[in-house]
Amino acid sequence: MTTEPSQVFTPGVFIPAFPYPEHLTEGVYVVQTCPGFVKVGRASDVFRRIQDLQVCTPYPVRFLGLLSTNQLDEAHYHELFEPYRERGEWFRLEGVVEETIRAQAVPPPLREATPHYDGEGDDDDWLDDA
Repeated sequence: MTTEPSQVFTPGVFIPAFPYPEHLTEGVYVVQTCPGFVKVGRASDVFRRIQDLQVCTPYPVRFLGLLSTNQLDEAHYHELFEPYRERGEWFRLEGVVEETIRAQAVPPPLREATPHYDGEGDDDDWLDDA
């Protein structure tokens, strides 16, 4: 007998997600795999970490943003969210956890524009790939 996710998890909050960072982004990230819970962790490559997490869960991993680009800030957020800790780095998405994520989580910084040449001999052919 297969158990549907709605039978496993208590209905909860989903926060709008950002696209996955597709380049090296260091910092304290927030992801969500099911309503009502978020993981707050740190990584030197957030994109790779999200890919690794996706392998470990049957639910889509939703990237909610970066709380900080300094990995050392992870301990601060874990301490702040301690009353909402469910297990390990997973927290219930309520109270100060939800408020902080909604107020502080930002998409990863964009890469600087990289010139791209399309092969024609004109100065107008240099384009930004950002």
